[in-house]
Amino acid sequence: MRVRIRISASQSGRPHDARPAQGVRPFGPRLYFEKAISLSPFDPQRWAFYSYRALAHLFAGQFQSAVEWSNRATRVPHCHYWPFVHRVSALGHVQQGEDLKTASAELLQRKPEVSCGWARRRLFFIKNPAHLELYVEGLLEAGIPL
Repeated sequence: MRVRIRISASQSGRPHDARPAQGVRPFGPRLYFEKAISLSPFDPQRWAFYSYRALAHLFAGQFQSAVEWSNRATRVPHCHYWPFVHRVSALGHVQQGEDLKTASAELLQRKPEVSCGWARRRLFFIKNPAHLELYVEGLLEAGIPL
């Protein structure tokens, strides 16, 4: 649980909350993701770790890595709709034609009400305005409505 909190804190614009507890060897958010996944490789919620890692890559401008981690998340049975949204945002930035078309259709089938305004409202926890704008720009480039 501590790992999930640290990952979430680091990605929601609160890196000071993601510091390791006293006496714990410090390491970056990427290693927290890897540690969480290695501790429970068959966790039915591992889609969340993959999804947050995709989000971290997206915010870093590493769109192809964001696509790869989103794809991993979407392959976990019963995953949430967020990995599909993250994947479309990342694909919007890299403009991968057929992949983008397929991913957008799959997202809208799962969550028809997705729009850029919907994403802004739902991503209230992202404190860095530049990250939110980058995310929404990807959705716009992907053809998701305002």
